Amino acid sequence: MTKSRNLSLRWGVILGGVSVVWALILFVMDMHDSQDWLLQVVALVISIVVIVLGILEFRKLSGFLTIAQSVNIAIIISLVSTVIYIIYYFILTNYMDPGMVDRQIDEVLNKYLVNNPEASDEVLDRIRKGQELGRGPLFFTGTALIVSVISGIVFGLIAGLILKKRLVLKKGNVSEKEGGNISEKENVPEKEGGNV
Repeated sequence: MTKSRNLSLRWGVILGGVSVVWALILFVMDMHDSQDWLLQVVALVISIVVIVLGILEFRKLSGFLTIAQSVNIAIIISLVSTVIYIIYYFILTNYMDPGMVDRQIDEVLNKYLVNNPEASDEVLDRIRKGQELGRGPLFFTGTALIVSVISGIVFGLIAGLILKKRLVLKKGNVSEKEGGNISEKENVPEKEGGNV
């Protein structure tokens, strides 16, 4: 359990660091507040790759992997990396680009006005307040942590189903078997003198 936790924490820090580096690259390119789906796909792929690498390292070190272990590792990696990214996000929105959130809210309002040109100031004010609440520190943190747990469960479950590795008893020795069921033949000792 300790080995699994330490490994998960280390890979969580790695994922958090890589995510921050990717975010800094976008910041330098002035694309950090872009809603481009391709950028989101790249971030998702980075998360999946790092989580799978962490799970594979655990399987290599321990010699086996259950689905529960895979899910547990993925959740911890995802949570740790999310906490690191949240810290970066607060630095970004408060010091590096304090006007980012306001620009994003204005963009939402502008899109709403395009589809609803007769919207009253009262309606727009309600939308703005809702956006400010949703992008506030408490709501953002809570949402990010919940999403990280859900994504960890999903990624860990899929990786566990694909990468699971059992310990199989065979003739008194421990051997490895990839996934699947244990055949009865492997557990039946050989008899002397050929067939009965």
